[in-house]
Order: sequence, then C-alpha cells, then structure tokens
Amino acid sequence: MMAGRPFALLTPSGLPLNPFLAGLEVPFLVFFRPSIWILRVPAVISGVLAVPLIFLVGSRILDRMTALVASLLVATLPCTLGYSRFGWDASQTPLFSILALYWAFRGRSIAMLFSFAACLIVHASNVFLLPVLLALFVATLWRTETEASKRRQIVWMTGAIVLITLVTWILITPGSERLSLLAARAAPSNWLRSLQHRGRLISGVSLCQYVVGPLSLEADARSDGIFWSLFLALLVLGIPRLVQRRQWDRIALIVGLVLGAMALYLAAGPEILRPHLERYGMYLVIPTVLAIASLISSLLPDSDCDGTSVLRQACLAVILLGGWALLFSFEIHYLDAIRATGGESHVTFRTAEVEPKQQAFQLIVSDLPNRDPSLARETSTTWSGIVEPRVGGEARRSWPVLAEDWWIYWPIRFLSSRHPEIAVISPEDDKCDLGHRTPVDWKPFMTALSSGGYAVAFADGELERLISSSVPSSRRKQWDIQDYAGQRLISVFRLESEQ
Repeated sequence: MMAGRPFALLTPSGLPLNPFLAGLEVPFLVFFRPSIWILRVPAVISGVLAVPLIFLVGSRILDRMTALVASLLVATLPCTLGYSRFGWDASQTPLFSILALYWAFRGRSIAMLFSFAACLIVHASNVFLLPVLLALFVATLWRTETEASKRRQIVWMTGAIVLITLVTWILITPGSERLSLLAARAAPSNWLRSLQHRGRLISGVSLCQYVVGPLSLEADARSDGIFWSLFLALLVLGIPRLVQRRQWDRIALIVGLVLGAMALYLAAGPEILRPHLERYGMYLVIPTVLAIASLISSLLPDSDCDGTSVLRQACLAVILLGGWALLFSFEIHYLDAIRATGGESHVTFRTAEVEPKQQAFQLIVSDLPNRDPSLARETSTTWSGIVEPRVGGEARRSWPVLAEDWWIYWPIRFLSSRHPEIAVISPEDDKCDLGHRTPVDWKPFMTALSSGGYAVAFADGELERLISSSVPSSRRKQWDIQDYAGQRLISVFRLESEQ
C-alpha cells in the first residue's frame, strides 16, 4: 500500500484484516524497510501493555493484591511470553480480553459489546469468551438490582440466551451427527484429554511443543502434575473463602471460565487445543489468570489483621519465587532449547540468529546487482526503502523468485514489497486454497524460471530435489542457510537462463 502496490483487505484465510495488528505495523513501515521484526512489533507492544493494564483494571474491579498477582502471572507465564514474540493475531487476545472483562465486571453493556466486537476482530475464536463475559455481567446485574421483578428479568434474559445458543447449535449440526457428537463429547477420555490440553496451554507446554519441539514424556507428566495439583488445590481451598467473603463476582468469573472452556470443547472437540492449534484457546488465558489470582488472594491473610504482616510478606515472597520459576522454565524449555537445536517442530519455526527467511531475501537482493547492473544504482534507495522510479521510462526487468510453499511465500513477499524488480511466485500463493491441497505441478513455475531467476526451498524438500535433479549444475548456484544447530534449513538457488 505504501509503495503504491496492490494490497488485500482480507487475510489469506478469508477473514477481515486485523486493523489493530496492521495498524501498529504502519508507523514502523514508514520509517524502516520491511523486516521480520516489524511483523512482531504488535505482539510485543500488546504483550507489554497487558501487564500494567491488568494491574490497573484489576485494582478497580477486584483489589490491588489480586491485580498484583495477575500482572505477575501475565508477565511470567510461558504462554504469554511466547505469544509476545511472534506476529499472530491471537497474540493480541490477552490485551483486548482484559478490556472486555473489565466492562463485564462493571456491568456496562454497551462498552462490553464493543470490546467483545474488538476481540472478534482480533481473532474469531474469541467468540468463546462470551460465556465468561455473560456470567460476569449477569452476576453484576444481580448484585446491583434489588427489586424482585428486575431479578426475574435477569433470570429470563439468561435463560433466553442459553436457549438461543442451544437452538443455534441444533440448527447448524446435522441431525444424523447430533447423538454421535454428544456421545463423543461425553466420553470421559475426551474430557480428560481436553483438560490436559487446557493445562498445557496455560503452562506453556503446548507452546514449547509447537515452536521448539516435543518435550520428553517425563517433562510433560511433570508439568501436568504441577499445574493441576496447584490449580485444584487453589479451587478446593480458595472457593470456600470466596463464598465466605461473598465475593460473588469472582465466583461468577470461575463459573464463566468453565462455561467458556466447555463451549469450545462442545463445538470443536478435545483436540482443538493440542499443539499447533493452541492459539484457539488464547481467550482462556486472562480469565484463567484472574481466577488464579483471585484464589491466591483469597488465601492470603487479611492486611488489616494484627500480627499477619510478616506472614503476608512471606506469602508474597513465595509468589515472587513462583514468578521466577516460570521465567526460568521459559528460559530453559524455550529460549535455551531453540538456541541449542534451532527448533525441532514445524519447519517454519526453525530459526537462527538472523531469521532464515530474512537471510534468504538478503542473499537475493545482494545478488541481483550482479545480474542487472542498473540495480546497483538503486541499492541506496529512499529512506523508507522504496525503490525510486527510473527516469525516462526505462523498462525494469522483473526477476521471478519461486517460493516452495506458503511458509516461505508470505515472508519473502512481505520483505520484497518495495522491490518491484522482484516477483514472488508459489504454488501456495494468496490464491491457494490450503484446505484442499493437491499434488503440485511444478512445470509452469520452472518455465517461469527458464529465463533466469531464483528459488527458495526448504532443505531436502520437494523443490530442492526437483531443482537438483532437473537443472544442470552449470545453470544453478546454491546457497545454504543453517539454523542455530548448524543444520541446513533453507536453500536459495540462483538459476541462469536456458539460453
């Protein structure tokens, strides 16, 4: 858009472009050339802002101690740290869900609906945050309305919402599938599997398995045991204290959290939060954080009681140690692991000190002036990185760059957005239907490279094997990009003309 080239208002999956994500990138694209770090800026900003915001919001709707514990959890949980490191729409879910929960706690219907709409714009799966918001909103209305007639209206309204939800589910689910679907959802093994995935979402195990690679069975079991032991202990010990203190809004939060988790489970099944899909459950993170913080706060000694100051400070010290333990876990299982192995999960997450796709693009840009000397005059482009137009209407050659798949196509296309001399092509481009992949016919793409160009392929992948076997060595030059562990990750080919 800034370079005067076509742009899309829909994401590759057909959803509207997230203006909160793209909008935060625009100022950086004004002053800097396209780079991978710019794509991560919105996630970093959103993750950092979530820490003070949840403290400010929690101090108003709950209390300062609960808000302090919640902000500590947001700052140290591996799942929030990890999602603050890469540019996905779901990375903004914690920040926007804080605002929606705030207005639900306050009982402000219009503000809550607008905030919920913003959450839906951020990521469609945030629709399952609605049960949490409704539980809090109804609890607030019940507390503020003392007239019996008003409370009856609240009961009728809540019942109507539940009924509409059930009718909608019945209408969109084929009749032949309802009974089998309900039977599958009711199976205890599926419930346990779903709970396991939810625990691993919050503990960060799913994130590590997705980005870094699989953990050992012992590490998985240890993480599951620690999380669920602590969480169940907090529920058993904390809920009676909340009831005793008549803190019904916090009880409603826990009820809403359960309902929100059940809604996703009933709609999508037990595997919807497994590694590689856990982003669909990011709407659960902030409600879970607030619930845990409320339970912890309920167990702390009251600050106005005599002789409890030392005990309270000791409890706070233990909470801080827990935060350090979470940070240490993230350092060991995420940062250190990825530096040691380069990543052992999905190939697109394998990385190096300089992002491999950024390296591939820089190799191409550095080599182009050797093939087209006129481009050497344009290496010092405008301050924002936009190539200046040639004078006198001089024609510019477009060099094709073949990207093997979706995961290479989009980064290279973004990085080359201000290089009209580069034309990125791929069998999995913006017109590709990823839901219906078919065997690739490479012939038209290799024909496009017959007059010279470049190809970017994953090491030992289909495209690398094709080029190595079908293009004579005299027509190709190959650069290999390695990951942190020194393993080949991406190959960049320079292909000469057949003539």
